[in-house]
Amino acid sequence: MKMIYSCASNSQDLLNKCSKMQVERKSERDSTVGKIRGGMAKRKREDFRMASFGGICFLLACLLFGISSVQGDESSYREVCNKTGDNYYFCIDCFEEHQRNDLDYGGISITCARDSTLVAHKTALDYSNNSTGRFQDVMKFCEPKLDLAAKYLEASLRAWREQRKEDTVEFIDFCSSNFASCTKRISGFNLSIGFIREFGTVRARIEVADVIVSL
Repeated sequence: MKMIYSCASNSQDLLNKCSKMQVERKSERDSTVGKIRGGMAKRKREDFRMASFGGICFLLACLLFGISSVQGDESSYREVCNKTGDNYYFCIDCFEEHQRNDLDYGGISITCARDSTLVAHKTALDYSNNSTGRFQDVMKFCEPKLDLAAKYLEASLRAWREQRKEDTVEFIDFCSSNFASCTKRISGFNLSIGFIREFGTVRARIEVADVIVSL
C-alpha cells in the first residue's frame, strides 16, 4: 500500500521509477517462484525414485523369501491343528492368540498350555483362600498341583527350544499327570460354566501341545 501511494502522488519520473521497480520485483518473484517450483519438481522426482526403489526392493524380497500373509500362516497351522482331533478349535484359538512369523508350532502350543495353566492356578489359589468347606480343601490340594504343572510346561518349553524332544514330551506328561490329579478331585462338585470352561481349556491345550511336539 505504501508503494502504491507513492506512485500515485509523485511526478512522472517517480512513477516511471516505481513502475520499473515493480517490474524488477515481479521478475524477482517470478524467478523465486520458478526456483521453488523447480525444487518441488526435483523433490517429487526424488520421491518417485525412492518409491520406485522401495517397490523394487519389496518385489525382490517377495521373490526371495515369499510373502508371509495371514492367510498363508492360517492355512499352515490349520493343517497342524487337523491332527489334534477333538481339540481342533482349542488349537486354532491358540495359534490365533499367538500369531508369529516363525511358525514354531511346538513352542506356541506349549506356551498356550502354560498360560492357561497359570490362569487355572490363580483361580485355584483364589478359591483356596476365599471359599469354604470341602471345595476349599480340594482347591488347596489343586493349587500346588497346578503350580507344578505350569512349571513342567515351562521346563518343556525350554527343552523344546533346545531341541530336546524326548525331554519336552516327558515334561508335558508330568504336567498332564499333575493336572489330572486335580481334576479328579473336583469332578464331583457342581461347578460354574466359567470354571468348567477354564479347566477344560487347560486340559485341551495340554493335549494339543502333547500331540504337536510328538509329530
